[in-house]
Amino acid sequence: SMALIIKRETDQLQLIKGALQFGRGQAYLPTDNVLKLAGKVPLLPYEQWQEFITSITKKTAAKKSAADAKGIKIESAEVNWKMPVELALTELVLPVPELEDKNPSDSRLKTKSGPEKNYLSPQNMPLVNGYIESLKLGQSVLGRLSIKTLRIDKSIVLDALKLKGDILSFSGKGKWHQWNNTPEMDMEGTLNISSFEEFLKTLGYDQLMRGGKSRITGYLSWPGGPLDYSKEVVEGKLSINVEKGAYLEGKPGTAGRILGLLNMNALARRISFDFSDVSDKGYEFEKIQGDFRITRGNAYTDNLIAQSPSAKILVTGRVGLAAEDYDQKVLVVPEISATLPIAGAAVAGPAGAAVAWVGQKLLGSQINKVTAMSYTVTG
Repeated sequence: SMALIIKRETDQLQLIKGALQFGRGQAYLPTDNVLKLAGKVPLLPYEQWQEFITSITKKTAAKKSAADAKGIKIESAEVNWKMPVELALTELVLPVPELEDKNPSDSRLKTKSGPEKNYLSPQNMPLVNGYIESLKLGQSVLGRLSIKTLRIDKSIVLDALKLKGDILSFSGKGKWHQWNNTPEMDMEGTLNISSFEEFLKTLGYDQLMRGGKSRITGYLSWPGGPLDYSKEVVEGKLSINVEKGAYLEGKPGTAGRILGLLNMNALARRISFDFSDVSDKGYEFEKIQGDFRITRGNAYTDNLIAQSPSAKILVTGRVGLAAEDYDQKVLVVPEISATLPIAGAAVAGPAGAAVAWVGQKLLGSQINKVTAMSYTVTG
């Protein structure tokens, strides 16, 4: 149901205030001049909404071009809707995103620059405040989402964005603003995942990792607004820390490439040392931690370390988020008993010296007590 107060001005209708009640229940007008959304939304068609907003932007831009051609001046060809939105939803269901490209052969082309997009401007968009009591991804409950925004000059400041659930918790803030005459979205925050295994199951992947309590912190930015995020244009830095889990033989494709970063199982099988923790249960680790710089569709690291009872593995190099490839140097330092008559470090391959030097800095003096091996991993 809905309740609206609409005012007619000349040939236009102006919404003064309103309420939309999804599902059962009666809509009641809010006290303030806002559009209140309440009730239960069974499924939010995210892609359709994005296409709808994009189509409006293109149509208004086309009208402005046509008017300019006729000598008619139009000040703005952008969508202009500044009425604040108040959220009071009991439930909202988001569709599970498709991580696999339907046409992988085209993925390498996405990083190339295309025609300039018509982005929505934050100065013409509404503030959104309130909560969603139960945010779902498909059938999986993510938790309670709350959002608080405010307007400063021509920007929308995301003062607080919080998600609290059994599997995920997130706390962050951001800003939607103009940068060099182009709208840009900046986000920073901390994501805590009680079990990466359970999180992947919400995305439809149950054969990539077991366990894995995780913490991810950092910031990301991309051109456009909140709905314009894409792995091809996002920039930023992320730090990850994953504890006590196992990397399993995963499915190929985007999810496997991005989440795998390095096929620990395959690497371990290529090394002559006894990795007793690599079995049908996968590569078991005590901790995986490192930092990533994200730019131009790629993620770069020079300090990703995986620690297990049998070895420490250092990874440096690039992961292609958009092209779904990787080019990395890997230094493997097995945990060999100090009673063995081995001194110094034997690093395999001419490219191993630089990797070993980085390993010396990150792994400490213990690298001198073992035999280290260096590998190049591409694909």
